[in-house]
Amino acid sequence: MAPEVFAGNGRYDEKCDVYSFAMLLLEIHNNGDISKYFHTRNSGHGKKKTSGQILHDAANGWRP
Repeated sequence: MAPEVFAGNGRYDEKCDVYSFAMLLLEIHNNGDISKYFHTRNSGHGKKKTSGQILHDAANGWRP
């Protein structure tokens, strides 16, 4: 799901579909494991971010 859709502010268009499709292709290309692309930023204490934290960051403008 595109971050704009997750944010729930109602401001999304066909670009969200393109983003979602790109994420799907990335998953297919990597046999379902895309975590290496999203764990490049840690939480500041040397810990990997959770999926929820990553989705929150993406909804606030961060792009993988």
